[in-house]
Amino acid sequence: MIKIPLLIITLILTVPIALGNGAGNYVQKTANGLLFEFGMEPKEPKADERVIMSLSVHNSSTKEPLDIESLWIRITKGNEILFTSGDFRIKKEGHLFFGYMFKESGTYTIDFSAKHKGKDVKTSFPVSVEKVAEKAFKNFLIFAILFVLGYAASSLFNKLKRKLFKKPKSKK
Repeated sequence: MIKIPLLIITLILTVPIALGNGAGNYVQKTANGLLFEFGMEPKEPKADERVIMSLSVHNSSTKEPLDIESLWIRITKGNEILFTSGDFRIKKEGHLFFGYMFKESGTYTIDFSAKHKGKDVKTSFPVSVEKVAEKAFKNFLIFAILFVLGYAASSLFNKLKRKLFKKPKSKK
C-alpha cells in the first residue's frame, strides 16, 4: 500500500540528481577560424573547491582538431590577474586539462591565447563561482520543494485510490 507513494517520491527525488551529474559544462567560441571548446567540472564551481577545466582547439569549419604551437592561460577577476600559465602545446586530437581553486565567489574570466600557424588568436570565457553556502541553500530549497510535491502527489494518489476502490457497504 505504501510502496507506490514511496516509489513516486524516490523517482521525483532521483531524476534531478541524475541529471545534475553530467560531464560538465562545455562552451564553444569561434575566433579567427579556430573553434575553442572550454569545459569545467563541476558544472557550477564553488569557492574553495577544486575545478578541473579543459580546452581543445579545432578548425571552425571542418571541426578537425588542431596542433597548437603555443598556448597561455590567464585567470582574472575584474582587473586583478590571479593566474598566468607557462607556454603549453596541444597536440592534434589532444585536450589541455588544468585545475584551479577559486578563492571567493564572483565572476572570473579565463583568457586563452593560442598560436596556430604563426597567428596569435585570443578568446575568453566568463566563469561564475558561487559561495558554498549559496549552493547548499539552493540545494536545500530544491529538496524541500520536491519533498512537498512528492508528499502532495502521494496524498492525492491515496485519496484517488480510496475513491476508486471503495468497498461496498454490506447489508445486514
